[in-house]
Amino acid sequence: MSGLLVKSVGVMKENLEEMNAQGVNVPVLLGGAALTRDYAEEDLASLYRGPLLYCRDAFEGLHRMDAIAAGKLDEVLIEQKTRVEKRRRLRETAARPQSLDSANAKPIDKKTPVPLPPSGADDRHRSLPKHLFPYINPNALSAASGASNKASSRTMNSTAV
Repeated sequence: MSGLLVKSVGVMKENLEEMNAQGVNVPVLLGGAALTRDYAEEDLASLYRGPLLYCRDAFEGLHRMDAIAAGKLDEVLIEQKTRVEKRRRLRETAARPQSLDSANAKPIDKKTPVPLPPSGADDRHRSLPKHLFPYINPNALSAASGASNKASSRTMNSTAV
């Protein structure tokens, strides 16, 4: 299963639960941009009753399938379990600051003035070739640049004339 979006990772979990309910326990390979190794190897693997393997990318998925086909699934699962245990030990022994003071975090002074953009920032559209103006939606351009829609569209329309 591949989780390219965060929502699809939730669907993966639902699929694994349904596979459990149906008595399916075949090896499952998981991967995708929205899925982390920790979540797959720890949370989802503990949920699923069959073997579950995380694959960083399609090539790792192919290597996992080669291992399964060669009868080396147990070796891969032992490697995965060793990684999970190592991550847990590292989390348990990691140094954690007891307070913001011990982390050397300084509070932000809320009275600090916010810097203004450089002068001429609203004049970016002036460098565009004038023959393109009829094809430009000034509201969309202003919104995309973060400028005030009314002021920017007035300026652009008066410049285009």
